[in-house]
Amino acid sequence: MNYSDALQLIGATILLTLPLGLLLGHLGGHLPGLVERLLPPRYLQIHPVRRRQPADAPASEDHEPR
Repeated sequence: MNYSDALQLIGATILLTLPLGLLLGHLGGHLPGLVERLLPPRYLQIHPVRRRQPADAPASEDHEPR
């Protein structure tokens, strides 16, 4: 392999690697949603929903209102 063949190989590698890297980067952002849609529900973790305490909590009967 001479110098010009090596340069052609490097150029071809760059031309193939850059678009592939950009495509994988773009798909990497959409991959979790895609996997979530494809998996059956039994493989998905259920996250418990935290309920907030109401802001107007009823006063205790032990205390007299002021």
